[in-house]
Amino acid sequence: MTPAAGHGLGLDDCALAFLGSEFAGTRYLDWPIERRLEAYLRHSGQARLADTGEKFDQLLDRVMLNFARARREGRLAPTQK
Repeated sequence: MTPAAGHGLGLDDCALAFLGSEFAGTRYLDWPIERRLEAYLRHSGQARLADTGEKFDQLLDRVMLNFARARREGRLAPTQK
């Protein structure tokens, strides 16, 4: 289980954790990014963050801003099915 933002991890760390998870991989490729992020948060015990609109939007922004960093650092989820 990954700690929620504000409880051990910041938004950037949480965004990077999402980008390395199965929810960012090809298995969920047909899902909109918002749905995948919400599923990741609920699966990792962070439903409260998923339900907080403003924080969720901030986290989604951090996901998009950290995509290049995650790619550079090799943190992206595997792309094979």
